[in-house]
Amino acid sequence: MSLNLEMLQVAGLAPRLLKDASQNVIEFIDSQFDPQSGGYIGRDGKADIYYTIFALSCLRALKGGIPKDDVLRFIDGQCSLEQLRKMDFVTLSSIARVYTLVPDAVISQSLKSNILEHLAAYRSRDGAWHNFNKDEQYGSPYGSFLALGCLQDLGEDLPAKAGIIESLNRLKHDDGTYANDEYSKIGTTTVTAAALAIMRLYYHPIDEELAINGLLKMGYIKGGFFASSMSPIPDLLSSATALHALSGLNYDLGEVKELQLDYVDSLWSSQGGFHGNWTDESLDCEYTFYGLLALGHLSL
Repeated sequence: MSLNLEMLQVAGLAPRLLKDASQNVIEFIDSQFDPQSGGYIGRDGKADIYYTIFALSCLRALKGGIPKDDVLRFIDGQCSLEQLRKMDFVTLSSIARVYTLVPDAVISQSLKSNILEHLAAYRSRDGAWHNFNKDEQYGSPYGSFLALGCLQDLGEDLPAKAGIIESLNRLKHDDGTYANDEYSKIGTTTVTAAALAIMRLYYHPIDEELAINGLLKMGYIKGGFFASSMSPIPDLLSSATALHALSGLNYDLGEVKELQLDYVDSLWSSQGGFHGNWTDESLDCEYTFYGLLALGHLSL
């Protein structure tokens, strides 16, 4: 199963806990749609490919309606050769997912080829991908996670694992967590989750006890997971990805279920979205998807 489809299927279990409130989430996502552009808005109020991906993911998970023609019009207007050339890696690696989320959508061969060409520019000399820069010596776990997900969305074969796994091992810390670059002295929750997902994708052996302990130490005693050991408060992105990684390691989430449910519930808004953390006053499609992902795992 692909990296992105796995998360989508888990998010689709969220209605077990949301029940009737699932409709509130659909209505919130619908409120983020910009009919003029055909996309979904980000925090700056403008339609954005990145946030459109999360909006579509929420709608697919909850079986909401997707404005197919509008979304495809929006994507077509964002993907000229010049736009792709200037596009950041995260956005570039997200485009193909639109065509896996919009029913009956088919990516053109020319767009597929152009995405692959520009994606390759971010491949580092060690065989991994860098999520910021082109022509780097070393890749990053986050970059490789996004690139591999994109390749799967495009129906491409996965590259050989050797260089990718070696790149991950170079950034592994003694406590079982992973950093995104060689300059970071501590690992982070999201990068650790990305690294573990890649190893599972390649069926590469994992020291499960070490990995589980590394993730659990990021947990807050009152619920939620910190982004790193230096973070002042937990956040929803780190919490959802930690739960996803722990589940992939066959950890029994029942041991932390009630605390984590309380935390996710504390970020829920009656408007139908989720806040990113306790200080976040805004709602957006991205954190709402991670709320669904967390609830999906906690529903099992």
